[in-house]
Amino acid sequence: MSEVSEKVGAVSQSRYEQIVAELRDVVEQQTRGQFTIGDRTLEIEPCGPAAGRSRRGRPGRSRSRCGGWPRTSG
Repeated sequence: MSEVSEKVGAVSQSRYEQIVAELRDVVEQQTRGQFTIGDRTLEIEPCGPAAGRSRRGRPGRSRSRCGGWPRTSG
């Protein structure tokens, strides 16, 4: 008597599990890559203060901006 294999869509259950494992690895790598890109970007160009504070520390219209601060020579 032949064994009936279960299918998920057009693939066997075991192939489905291989695909899912591979894609989980890809998503993990992408997530790590996105955080690495963000970390390196912030290292190059740090963001300003939190939203709702002016440069002098008073409440105001300013919001957190990256790259918006004047450059100083030196």
